[in-house]
Amino acid sequence: MWQIHRILRPGGRLGLATGSKEHPNRLLQVRRQVLSKAPYNAFPESRAGSPHWVSVPELVWLLDRNGFSVEKVELKENVFNHPDADDAIDFSQASSFGNFLGHLPDALRESAIAEIKQELENFRTADGIRLEGRRIVAIATQK
Repeated sequence: MWQIHRILRPGGRLGLATGSKEHPNRLLQVRRQVLSKAPYNAFPESRAGSPHWVSVPELVWLLDRNGFSVEKVELKENVFNHPDADDAIDFSQASSFGNFLGHLPDALRESAIAEIKQELENFRTADGIRLEGRRIVAIATQK
């Protein structure tokens, strides 16, 4: 956070959005389920689930601890419909800057993707695969 402090002046505002670890969508639930099994679970990030997501209390604590006064924190619905599992995974890969399964070696990544796709396809309807979760949106002011 020191980079944010370097850029913002006292009283400067910070806005951010992140996924809510308490409200993961179906894709992340399936990802967690697949990665909990061998051989994927040999990697610490696989056991952690969504390592970069936080809860609302955690985010408020992090902002306060790092010199920000929280003005507003909201939990917002986050809904996406994807025609198939490939599209859902591609979207997630792009949204996470390639970190969706980036911690796995290439050979394991391909097999994990195949297993995740297989599980996700079980949830496809005529409208595609609906992924419902929540994101946290926060606005804070630098103290």
